[in-house]
Amino acid sequence: MRKFTMLLIYLVATNIFASMPLRVSDEDLVKETDHILVGRVIGVDMIDAYGEQINDLRAKTGPGIKSKIRLISQPLKKPKT
Repeated sequence: MRKFTMLLIYLVATNIFASMPLRVSDEDLVKETDHILVGRVIGVDMIDAYGEQINDLRAKTGPGIKSKIRLISQPLKKPKT
């Protein structure tokens, strides 16, 4: 029972840190980027390898899968000066 408890604690502890987001300052992020787009995401869809929209709600994307998630954004208006 003790081995099972230790295994359970180990698995829980390693999974907690596996999903921690990487924290990067805005300044470091800007230094490492080629382009900066300022806008509002107004839609999300998924496309296949041919650029056709996928409507299957159970479709997957990720390593080794040719489908991609596409964010549809609207540029923010410049403030009046």
